[in-house]
Amino acid sequence: RAYEKALKLATRDDTRRCTLGNLAALCIDNALYPEAEKWAKRALEEFPEFIGARANLGFAQLGQRNWAEGWTNYRANIGTMARPKITYPNPTMWDGTPDQTVVLHGEQGIGDEISFASMLPDAIRHCKRVIVDCDKRLAHLFRRSFPEATVYGTRTAKTHDGSLWAEQDRTFDASLPIGQMGEYFRTTPESFPGTPYLVADPERTLMWKALWETKGKPVIGIAWNGGIARTGKRFRRWTLEQLLPLFHAVDAHWVVLEYKPAGPDVEAFRAKHPEVDIREYPHGTLTSDYDDTAALVASLDMVFCMQTAVAHLGGALGVPTWVCVPPVSQWRYGSTDTEVPWYGCLRVIRQHRKGEWDMAAIGSEMAARFNQPAAERAA
Repeated sequence: RAYEKALKLATRDDTRRCTLGNLAALCIDNALYPEAEKWAKRALEEFPEFIGARANLGFAQLGQRNWAEGWTNYRANIGTMARPKITYPNPTMWDGTPDQTVVLHGEQGIGDEISFASMLPDAIRHCKRVIVDCDKRLAHLFRRSFPEATVYGTRTAKTHDGSLWAEQDRTFDASLPIGQMGEYFRTTPESFPGTPYLVADPERTLMWKALWETKGKPVIGIAWNGGIARTGKRFRRWTLEQLLPLFHAVDAHWVVLEYKPAGPDVEAFRAKHPEVDIREYPHGTLTSDYDDTAALVASLDMVFCMQTAVAHLGGALGVPTWVCVPPVSQWRYGSTDTEVPWYGCLRVIRQHRKGEWDMAAIGSEMAARFNQPAAERAA
């Protein structure tokens, strides 16, 4: 309402430009993608060179799964604070030309990198050679998963002058943020294969599975926090007490997949609820190498989580994953769908009213999945 009033009062172009852009951004932050598209287009009608409006239009279109137009407009966001472009000695941006040597560099959060990595097999088939510059936490996992590519974990390094790479890799034709590959490889619903593409360390996965065999019941990974302040953290969290109906509904060994230490909270919760079999394995989650976490997740029967990076990891590994998404979800989840085309094994559970989650109903569904009589257990 305040922005709409500002539009009526604005007499300067820069004020109207900023207000229209912020209206589109506000709608995107609240997953109101058709309305965001309306404001972004209106901004572009008045200010055709407004890059921010073009980028917001891309987010709005991707949120509605208008892939072909969305990716093209999403490109306008490259070079912004939210989506910085790494400057290499060769500044040429890749335009999809085949049979070139291309650097594809990670961007945004670790979950985004994992999700966008689903397009690396397409790029490897399309290009003469692919060099991946990713977060160092993903380097080992990506090297195993994409052996045809050259992988460096240097995308957050202070310098990208080539000194950290082998000499033969310092000469290439172009580079591109990894997510922008969608403009070339994910333009229709049919172009999303939805199949697993990450490969966890088989030996470490086998060791975890040997431990789970001693439990004699389903082993389910769980994460109850996601995001940071600017990505809606306050909407993406539960307390362990909120999850109690779920724990009571399913007789499982619950494995903590939190990305920050949760030991004290878990121990306090177990002291109050000793019937809940939940445990944190820090050597699998609180490490500087996401390969450790991938092996742990690959060994699980299921992942249940808030909207967070581990949802992408579970989906990329082919582990059945239920991800709970608040109304202010990110564009990748759309606004109404119960699935995400990136992962065939992922189910979206939506919160239709802020702050309300029916954990008892979710628990009943999960118990049925594991052939457990949830009502009797809860009683």
